[in-house]
Amino acid sequence: MNPPPARDVVTDYHRAWTSGRVEDAMSLVAEDVTCRAPGVDLVGIEAFDRLSFGPPDGGAR
Repeated sequence: MNPPPARDVVTDYHRAWTSGRVEDAMSLVAEDVTCRAPGVDLVGIEAFDRLSFGPPDGGAR
């Protein structure tokens, strides 16, 4: 089975994130994600999750 095209993954992530479906959005992110954000380079899903959605006790979850 072939993975979906990158554009489809990005579109699905954006739709989930912008509609507040955090779990759906994060299900599309790889465990070993790397992301260059303003002022910080993120490595791993936990770092990406913290920056994107804030801490679990005070963020969107």
